[in-house]
Amino acid sequence: MVAVEVWRSPLLPDVELTISSFEIKRVSEANRLESLYEAAAHGRWAHYPSLVVETVSAEDELPLRDDILLELDRLKLGLYTMYNLGDGTFRVEQHVFPPRQTPDLGDLRNLLDHFFSEDETLLKKYRQAIGR
Repeated sequence: MVAVEVWRSPLLPDVELTISSFEIKRVSEANRLESLYEAAAHGRWAHYPSLVVETVSAEDELPLRDDILLELDRLKLGLYTMYNLGDGTFRVEQHVFPPRQTPDLGDLRNLLDHFFSEDETLLKKYRQAIGR
């Protein structure tokens, strides 16, 4: 999942664009290094890549092994848990906020091209938000 956030102020000359990515995994997959590496790959084009672990309930302890937590820190990933409330919505809790990464502008442009390629209305809103 990807979130594109645009912040603009009439008093500042620049537009701030922030892209966050969320690699969502079931609890059974969360302790696999591959899950972390998939989330880390998003750092190529995301400012804030994160792993999201779906748990069964809010009372569940964070089910990650120590070696996975160390690797999460080394890869500079955020960490969230989420669980289904049963009514079609989820509760999400943040455990670690990732440090900001600086993706290559070409990779960022490619992501945005792909992100908006099938939704002209969303592209129009985005262009409006950045003043173009």
